[in-house]
Amino acid sequence: MRGNNSKQSKTSNLRLVLNLITTARPISRVEIARRTALTKQTISNLTDELAGAGLIHETGIRREGVGKPSKMLDLNPEGAYTVGLRVKARSIEAGLYNIAGEAVDVRQFPFNEQDPDVLVETLAQIVDTCLQGAPAERERVLGVGLVMPPPQSFSRDPRKAGQLGNLTDQHVQQVRAQLIERIRLPVVSENVAAAVSASEMLYGSARDLRSFVYIHLGESLEAGIVFNRQLFGGYNGISGRLGHVIVDQHGGQCRCGNHGCLDLYASLGSLSKALGRKIKPGQDWWEILADPEKHKAVLDTWFQQMSEPMRIAFNMVENLVNPQTVILGGDIPDWFIDQFIRRLRPFIPSVSQYGEREIPRFIRAPKMENMALLGAATLPIYSAISSEGARAVDIDALGSVTELQELVYA
Repeated sequence: MRGNNSKQSKTSNLRLVLNLITTARPISRVEIARRTALTKQTISNLTDELAGAGLIHETGIRREGVGKPSKMLDLNPEGAYTVGLRVKARSIEAGLYNIAGEAVDVRQFPFNEQDPDVLVETLAQIVDTCLQGAPAERERVLGVGLVMPPPQSFSRDPRKAGQLGNLTDQHVQQVRAQLIERIRLPVVSENVAAAVSASEMLYGSARDLRSFVYIHLGESLEAGIVFNRQLFGGYNGISGRLGHVIVDQHGGQCRCGNHGCLDLYASLGSLSKALGRKIKPGQDWWEILADPEKHKAVLDTWFQQMSEPMRIAFNMVENLVNPQTVILGGDIPDWFIDQFIRRLRPFIPSVSQYGEREIPRFIRAPKMENMALLGAATLPIYSAISSEGARAVDIDALGSVTELQELVYA
């Protein structure tokens, strides 16, 4: 990452420095200057402004080579907050997080409506509830991150379009716009895989990676594609539908309308069908898979039948994107992800096996029970420090903005 020492580039330099402190913290001003090629005076001015806004603070001293020790900079957990919202089939998860990615309050609310207008009002009430217990004033809230269910069908049937679970990107943006109008806060919306990709970049296993693919194992398989530390959304914002890659043209019919989709073999939706009546509506996968011996026979069969279709899909991802690595995560325990990856070995040869590798081709995300919710809460922060992401936040739509929002989203 390189900055620009011209005065006109102050905004991008602020974003660059905040990005670096977020991903490499704690870090000294000397190291920031080295990585960005900005002058020491520019770095001093920028960090002073970020500290004055309460976003960063000094956390100690570290000796770096010859010379006097350096003062280390880190995010100030009390400097700013975000709200994460994840809409699921039968509930809404909500959480208040600080800028360091730490959960302040996490809640779950029942919800089983199909009307987007009802959804907007419910989300607005949930945001108000989360902020009532916030440890800081509303002016310290950077915004809200929203994760919606992916479309279940590719059908353009007007009788289905617009219902929760089959919302097009246009519908999702309408929900987002109405929510902004209702709560008067910036709202950033992405799919679950893209949201978790953002949190992995800032707080997780991808802090040092430039390009990777994150696969979220849920009711459907979704992929977040990151290139040069920017999320790839596709022309209509619905990229990464890995579960609808066709791996067997003679396979059964998927709910999207096609035949032989990966979701039929390797998603948690397919596992639900394998478990049959043993799974209750809305039951948590962490609870279901807490005792693997209880479902050993079903799980062994499922792992066996999912392995070859998933190996094909993994090979396709590697050959098409050639990422530094592929990260697997989801609403599931670590042992399940480890078993999932083991069943894919040996990997089918691909372009990823050429050259020196500093990281394995396929890894799992660190254990985190609410990783998708953290991903949602990370979206406003990612948008604040990403040159591409910042364009997704239209602060002019708010009518009025706080000094903190104006600083990070300018």
